[in-house]
Amino acid sequence: MVAKFNKEFSAITDFIGRDPIVPIAKGQVLLTPELSAAVVSHAKRSLLKSDDSFRDLVTGFRLPDFNRRTASIRHGLDLATLKAACVRRDVSSITPLLLNNLLRPFSASLERLLANDADLFNLKLEILLAIRDGTRELIARDEGDGNHTNTVAPFVALQKPEPTLTLLRLHELWAKDAVRNPKTSDSFLATLKQFITFAEDKPAKEITREDINNWAIQLATDGYANKTIANKIKTINAMFVVAVDNCLILSSPASRIKTKGRGTPKKDKRAYTTPELKLLFERPWSIKTKPQTNETYRHWIPAIGLTTGARLREICQLRLSDFQVEAGHHIIDINAEGENSSVKNESSIRRVPIHPDLIEMGLLVYVEAERLRNPKPDAMLFPELEPNNKYNNPAEKASKWWARFSDEKGVTDPDTSFHSFRYNLVEAALDIKPDPGKAVRFALTGHTDTDVGADYYPKVHGIEPLVACVNQIKLPIDITKLMVGDKQ
Repeated sequence: MVAKFNKEFSAITDFIGRDPIVPIAKGQVLLTPELSAAVVSHAKRSLLKSDDSFRDLVTGFRLPDFNRRTASIRHGLDLATLKAACVRRDVSSITPLLLNNLLRPFSASLERLLANDADLFNLKLEILLAIRDGTRELIARDEGDGNHTNTVAPFVALQKPEPTLTLLRLHELWAKDAVRNPKTSDSFLATLKQFITFAEDKPAKEITREDINNWAIQLATDGYANKTIANKIKTINAMFVVAVDNCLILSSPASRIKTKGRGTPKKDKRAYTTPELKLLFERPWSIKTKPQTNETYRHWIPAIGLTTGARLREICQLRLSDFQVEAGHHIIDINAEGENSSVKNESSIRRVPIHPDLIEMGLLVYVEAERLRNPKPDAMLFPELEPNNKYNNPAEKASKWWARFSDEKGVTDPDTSFHSFRYNLVEAALDIKPDPGKAVRFALTGHTDTDVGADYYPKVHGIEPLVACVNQIKLPIDITKLMVGDKQ
């Protein structure tokens, strides 16, 4: 009777001492005894399987005597370390990376695992013991005839119902995975919807490499450029990769899909010709007269583009504080520091000396006048371009205007755009004799140089090499007469 009472009392105290029941949130995985057993079994099996693969790769399975002795020494050292760790109950060798790899086949991860510290420690200890036992079997192989051992615990497969992973869900996961640019997010979604139409809305887990490959073939048949096809595949792959990281699928079917040679070759934009430039720099307003109210940007943006090679957004987002003097030279600081400011990549952040013709045209006079009118430190160079559109892009209004204006002037070649000014500057810089060097030209335009960073010359040599380069650039047309207000 006393024994029965003690047994019941122990059961009650054990129950009271347990952790309170915690509700399982969406996406979490409870560390059950079944899951623990499966993970431990997988740890030992993985160790022996990797050794099987190595031995099969060497000579069938049986290792040559020299390799067997080497393996025996290595495994013996491993076993000694593991034994000592087991005695000390030191589980530091079971790293988060290793634990995540062992949890991955069961659609689990440390971030999603619902377990208290004691249960997690016990799991790590069981894994350590399993690796120790597996290492003993490796030594038995080294000392024996090399036959496979059959003492591995069976792989425990957990049956876990999961909701269907739709392709649209891929975009949701990708969008939540990091801070995304709204325009990029919309672009990714549009590409995904295009693929969904092709794949007839199959679940994400049923998408194969063949599906992705067939889509690439279809895009090429539809006339897409090779680079466009490659970018679409990269977009799809990026979303699948996030699903892999969340342990929802094992691998991305869009990984390493070959796109080279598919689709039409991309036709690059070209520089404006001199006749085209003359048409584009004809002004509907008279010389020394301001353009129509709130349209000053129409006067200055093309001239800045021609003389700096800056991208349209880089110009439209300029602030008055970006016009500076460095070592006695007037420069434009192109950066991504202001609100709604953005650059294409890190090398696009640069300091560009202002061309003498642009100074002669009166840009600095305009800048000083705007500073007097609006002394705020973050005042925009063109306040009429204050972004109020969906993507907070200050260049949207100017971009639409330039497309209409170019057509009105008769410059309608689809191989030209505002970006053509960038090509004009590059061509003018290449005409300089002697050549200032690729590093200087790349620092001026913000192109990426694998050997020298875009900001190398300003940081190491100062601004003078860039100033010397800009001062030697001869523009294809004379812009000095296109002044706003009286030239000072």
